[in-house]
Amino acid sequence: MRLLVTRAAADAVRLAERLEAHGHEVVLEPLITIVPLSFTLPSGPIAAFVLTSRHAAWPLAASAANMVTANAAVRRPVCCVGAATAAAARAAGLGNVVAARGDAAALVARLADTIDPAAGALVHVRGRHVTAALADTLRGRGFRVDEVIAYEAEAATSLSPRTRAALRDGALDGVLLMSPRTARIFARLVADAGLGGAAAGTTAYCLSKAVADALDGLAMPIAIAGRPDLESLLGLVG
Repeated sequence: MRLLVTRAAADAVRLAERLEAHGHEVVLEPLITIVPLSFTLPSGPIAAFVLTSRHAAWPLAASAANMVTANAAVRRPVCCVGAATAAAARAAGLGNVVAARGDAAALVARLADTIDPAAGALVHVRGRHVTAALADTLRGRGFRVDEVIAYEAEAATSLSPRTRAALRDGALDGVLLMSPRTARIFARLVADAGLGGAAAGTTAYCLSKAVADALDGLAMPIAIAGRPDLESLLGLVG
């Protein structure tokens, strides 16, 4: 199949290599650009760090390394939403990394089962455009939550000429969408290019139902991964 990959550039290249190894042709169309931001970690007691994106791992490791209390900070559990985020945290040099099963509900359950709210704050290291829903849920479970904005995911402002031509000509079999925000960006840019009708022949391979719902009525066939993780999505593509 000929597939459009919409992840940020570095992640897109790695994903393309895996898809090409299975015989697919890949068109790269990064819809977000990751821009690290300066931040400081809270000075009070920290019970655990919470990561819901792999993009937060390196900024957290760098910030902790520059803290006077770095040794204490990096010994705190780093609780990740899924296996890919946990792998990025370990690659960044963070220790005591644990992974939930790929979605926010599983992450909340893992934190509630393993972290004592009296031990200190949960520090959610996240991107600027991530919603506060997770923090609100954890506060409802009795945790104190500090949110640290570690990066910004800047949205693309238009589709590349190559992608517009591929959609217009019906030359794409599918597009891989990994987050609700990326799906919203894709839907907006397709509409802006006047290609909503042309996209109807391209399947949207979505990481979760939330991703599919974010396509905002774009008339495309939709396939949703059985679990919200990359391996399940790749299995869906075949």
